[in-house]
Amino acid sequence: MNKDISTTTKIKSIQLDLADSMTRYAVWPAPTIIVSDGPYGLGIFPGEPQIATALAEWYEPHISEWAKYALPETTLWFWCKAFITAEQWEQIFIC
Repeated sequence: MNKDISTTTKIKSIQLDLADSMTRYAVWPAPTIIVSDGPYGLGIFPGEPQIATALAEWYEPHISEWAKYALPETTLWFWCKAFITAEQWEQIFIC
């Protein structure tokens, strides 16, 4: 995604952002839940690694931002990405 292009849609208390998430973390409200569903190392979108072993490096800046802006009660749902190790988060694997 081009970082210069972003769109925000608000419907009542819901806000949807079409933007590079790295440009949004500082302006979004502190989350009580973070859901990360992809990428998976398929090389489908621009900047996505083409192999799963490169995903840890790709995710590192995102995990750092999540830890910076999360509340103590924030839950992170990371879909079956057991290769990620982040010291800021307690990990419970359910898949």
